[in-house]
Amino acid sequence: MQLPPVKNAIRDEENKVTYEVLAYRELSYEELVMAIRVYNGQKRSKKKDRNCTVQIITMIGSAGV
Repeated sequence: MQLPPVKNAIRDEENKVTYEVLAYRELSYEELVMAIRVYNGQKRSKKKDRNCTVQIITMIGSAGV
């Protein structure tokens, strides 16, 4: 399966984390925040990421979503 082609990036300055959300279209700020909240809620480790880049793949923007 091919990865979604559009990279949407947002930076969390407090925790020094850059989130790259891959989607099928440009996402609004609210959609970016929602994708990050879902990702953080599903993480098995409760350790906070710091000074890194996190890549999140989402189906937002695909047919039917």
